[in-house]
Order: sequence, then C-alpha cells, then structure tokens
Amino acid sequence: MPPPDRHNHLLFQPSTQRHYPSLVFDVAVAHENRQRLLTDASEKYFHANTSVAVWVGVKIDIANNVFWAGWGRRANRGFGLRLEQQTEDKNGVSAFLAVNAPATIPGEFTISSTLVFGGVGLPENAPVNFVISLEEIRKEIEEGINLMGEGESR
Repeated sequence: MPPPDRHNHLLFQPSTQRHYPSLVFDVAVAHENRQRLLTDASEKYFHANTSVAVWVGVKIDIANNVFWAGWGRRANRGFGLRLEQQTEDKNGVSAFLAVNAPATIPGEFTISSTLVFGGVGLPENAPVNFVISLEEIRKEIEEGINLMGEGESR
C-alpha cells in the first residue's frame, strides 16, 4: 500500500509503519451487547485518528440462539459509524435472526469495493462489490456453536 497522505486518507497505526486495515470484522459473543458493538465501531474503528473504511459486525446471542449482523462505513463528517445495512424482520425493523432457522435466511450485504480500497484504487481482479450472504453468516455461526458444544462434551 502507498504511504499515507492527505489524498488517500490512509493512516499508520500508532508507533508503527503498518496501515490501519480498511475492512474490519467484529464478532461479539459473550461480553458485548449489540449496542456496545455499534458504539465500539463508531468510537474505536471510525475514530478520527484511524483510517478504517468499512466495518462488519456480528452479535451472537447463544442463550437465545439468535444473531444480529450489520455493516457500516465511516460517517460523512470523517468519524463515527454510518450503519448501511443490518439484519431486519419482515417489516424492515432491525432484528435478531434465528441461528437454527427452519428455512434459508434471505438477503445479503453488498459492500462496494471502492469503499474498501478507498484512495488506493481497485486491484485489477477485485470484484465490483463484496457480497456477504446472511445465510452464510447463519451457517458459520451454527457450525461454530456446534463445535463449541463438541468441545464441552469431551
């Protein structure tokens, strides 16, 4: 990646020569609720002194066998979270979805590659969009919970 400058909006992490990641995945299971996950995204990942461009968050509630997922970008003012998409119920209201859903969960998150790569330009073979299926998120969570259960039974 190129060195940070005022045109590409990249920044180095403090006391390093490493760039901040442009895309962050954040998964909360035990110690954070959904609101804490959103607050952390807004205050930590999208702080004015970072250059994170896109955040994907997942909150897993094992006790109730549900999950919430969403993605966001840096707010227009240059810091803070602008939530773009999240899991919703049939009425379009933010919702937790069942991990053991009786049917395939429809929907997907579509994240423009230009958001992720920002001021450095798209690599030659990059897709136009990164697409994350909600059903794939659900399947991975279900598999993880099953693996955790196997570990406890040993």
